[in-house]
Amino acid sequence: METLKILIPVDFSPTFQYAAAMAELIRNSRPVELYLLHVVPATGNAEDLEDAGKAVYKQIEAAHKWFAALPAKFNFKSFVKVGPVTETINQFTIEIGADLVIMGTKGADGLLEFISGSEAQHVARNSSMPVLTVQGSYLPARFQHILLVSDFEEAMPVLPLALIKALVAPGGTIHLLHILKPHEFSQAESIIEKMQVFAKQNQLENMELHLHQEHKVDQGVYQFNKDHQMDLVCLGTHARKGLNHLLHGSIAERLINHCSKPVLTYHL
Repeated sequence: METLKILIPVDFSPTFQYAAAMAELIRNSRPVELYLLHVVPATGNAEDLEDAGKAVYKQIEAAHKWFAALPAKFNFKSFVKVGPVTETINQFTIEIGADLVIMGTKGADGLLEFISGSEAQHVARNSSMPVLTVQGSYLPARFQHILLVSDFEEAMPVLPLALIKALVAPGGTIHLLHILKPHEFSQAESIIEKMQVFAKQNQLENMELHLHQEHKVDQGVYQFNKDHQMDLVCLGTHARKGLNHLLHGSIAERLINHCSKPVLTYHL
């Protein structure tokens, strides 16, 4: 993974600046191919699109003008597509062979989180590639401390692990974190052993192991971040849909919506 292919979905909101700043941060340490994509929302068949043609074409024209106004030094390739937003973003990710999707987000709160959530949350739920979400409250100078949250029961996919290794700054540290729930207190020693095996199998050199006691994983991650000031939070997610998602939610998606630090999610 010498050159990273990065996709930034663009909706022309201020959150684009968060994603663009993150892409530039990564570009400072390694070669990057940057793709910008704007999706004009549309559903239905060709006749529906023809009926709404003038509005769609105006949006396409506005998107091209917006891209043309960006500084040339930004060095990117831009694309405009028409279709369902989340589905189109994820399909385009596959088409270009992106290694990473970066999205700025304002998060989502309360009932909104359960009904619709943020667009970043929707993309992360369905994307086949890792998704890095960025809120505007914190942007590190470099990834000196990367937090990898897991129960270390499942093997980690190769691509996200290679990406994490590529992102960590020279001399930086990857911190392995297991949130220790009350029923696991007696298993602490065996969990540490699993973490050590994980680190050895994945050839993690500069790393530290951590256990943090908390009833809920997302709350444990928030508190650990508060105490240790990580630059990036990484965790895998199982893509829940429908009623199951509504009833159980997703730890990764709650972190996307509420964590002030950049969050990298990937599918297990």
